[in-house]
Amino acid sequence: MDDSDKTRNLEIGKVENQDKTDDNLDIKLKWRKPFEFSAYCLLITLGLGNAWRFPYEAFKHGGGTFLISYVLVACIFGQPFYYLEIILGQFLSKSNVGTFKALAPGFAGISGCQAIACAIISSYYSAITAFSLFYLFRSYLYVLPWSICQKEWANSCVTFEDIKNKSLGNYILSEELFLFKKVLNLKYPDDLNEGIGAPNIEMIMYSFSIWLVIFLLLSRGIKTIFTLLYCMLCIPFFIILALVVRVTHFDGADIGISYLFRIDWANILSPKVLHAAVMQCCFSLTQGVGVVTTYASLNEYNYPAKAISIVVVLTDMIVSITFGIMNFSVMGTVAWNLNVSMGEIPKFNAESMFIYYLEAFDSIKCGSRLYSVLLFFIIFVISLGSLQGLQMLVVTQLRCFFPKWKYWHLAMISTGISFGLSVLYFTPGGAYLIKLVNTFGCDMVLGTLVIIILVAICYNY
Repeated sequence: MDDSDKTRNLEIGKVENQDKTDDNLDIKLKWRKPFEFSAYCLLITLGLGNAWRFPYEAFKHGGGTFLISYVLVACIFGQPFYYLEIILGQFLSKSNVGTFKALAPGFAGISGCQAIACAIISSYYSAITAFSLFYLFRSYLYVLPWSICQKEWANSCVTFEDIKNKSLGNYILSEELFLFKKVLNLKYPDDLNEGIGAPNIEMIMYSFSIWLVIFLLLSRGIKTIFTLLYCMLCIPFFIILALVVRVTHFDGADIGISYLFRIDWANILSPKVLHAAVMQCCFSLTQGVGVVTTYASLNEYNYPAKAISIVVVLTDMIVSITFGIMNFSVMGTVAWNLNVSMGEIPKFNAESMFIYYLEAFDSIKCGSRLYSVLLFFIIFVISLGSLQGLQMLVVTQLRCFFPKWKYWHLAMISTGISFGLSVLYFTPGGAYLIKLVNTFGCDMVLGTLVIIILVAICYNY
């Protein structure tokens, strides 16, 4: 192998200012093989979209009805669009910034919108990750704090240990009270009429630690990410497999699994279900925000883009369904313990993942602490990969405006802004803000960006 081949295969390359007027700010390194690019796509794709959002959307839209619609949408829309994003970056060898300049100069502003979307998504994404980190450290305590009723809750609280001795009635389970009183710190109604309140200092520290890790990953560059890549992918898969095998053997797990695969064929193609499936596909596959296009620009020209897109989308579907089985298994366990049907489970909402897992873990005789540690460790690890990918795109955008700034300076600015935004979610009104951002800052923004990208490509060709 000559010197030019060795240079091309280095993980870290130098910035090449080939064209002073075009996208001259990309880091010109190359993936050594297609497997590395595929693994990195999985690293940024697998995250809260699979572990948190998919089970919520599946339960909200009828279990198997949503599942079938999601699979259809992933095959008809998700994989082709993912393939399109890879081809754009791989063929033009430019990040999202240079891609849209090359396609149509009038659409160059799309990259700026994508960067803003990434900053917003990553801010509330990190908030949920901070909640997971909070639970992770609490899982090491001798007495799990959510498994007991604290003094101030005595008149309204009930635990799984005494649920069989009294009717649920007006009582609230201790896991639910712990989430709303100690984690989310809810004090106000489900609106912002009384303001958002003061933030939770402990949660801010957890969020700061998360963003510090993201900053270190960004400032150290792709070489560090390569080192962590295989660990961040392999370890969670083994833990997920172990957990799904265990939770499917909980009492009542079959009730939840049967609900997940219950299909109402009449509503599979209903607009509401299809819209939810499309938005889940965009969120889970990180589509429309330019991350895939940016990293595909580091591919060699002959990489099998179609095969890579199929592998990533198929793996994403399998992981989503696996988390769905886990979540519905524990929900079945909760329903079995409460002696109610799946549709009668109280107060189902986006935060229910934290409640139902812990309720199911508390219902077993031993191992609840271990299962809690494994669950929240998985959520933390897979969230880091997605956060890093989203923030890398924001830094790439910033380099267009500040080409002379050092890379770690821009990484500090990017992570600092996102950290500042995440503080809003740790206030008493933060849970309501998460709902607003999830609906209007993610669903609508991602859908709009996908449409505009398709229009730009059609305009060019």
